[in-house]
Amino acid sequence: MTDDIVLRLEALMERLRRLRLFDPRAAGLNVNVSLPQIGLLQWIASHPGCHVQEIAGALGLTPPTISVGVQRLIRAGLLQRKRDPEDRRATKLYLTRKASDMHATFTQARHSALETFLGGLSLDEQHELIALLEKAVRQAESKMTSKPNKENQQ
Repeated sequence: MTDDIVLRLEALMERLRRLRLFDPRAAGLNVNVSLPQIGLLQWIASHPGCHVQEIAGALGLTPPTISVGVQRLIRAGLLQRKRDPEDRRATKLYLTRKASDMHATFTQARHSALETFLGGLSLDEQHELIALLEKAVRQAESKMTSKPNKENQQ
């Protein structure tokens, strides 16, 4: 890969970050949660009844980090805990009605932002872009999962 390609990709990634396609606040939605909390809500919406350890593993964070976010979302009335019937010591996490409504609004805003983002491309170009991004992500994931993780070695 040439330096020119690296610089262009870095510049594009920065421009994408500034577009804030995945930040519902950028779409004018009045939400009082941080971007990491939004990510946590979105993950739980896709995996209702999950445990803190499961979220931590999937997001590459520590359980205490997830627990802090979960506690804040519970206090904000966006998450609820329910006892796990299979393990009375454990709790499962679910979105509240308020969070479910918020998630639906987030999803709609994100969908609209992505339609705008891809709107300047033909359908064939959209498919090509997605295929190339999927290929690049698969390659990066493959390399990342084949490297030994220093945290796991300690």
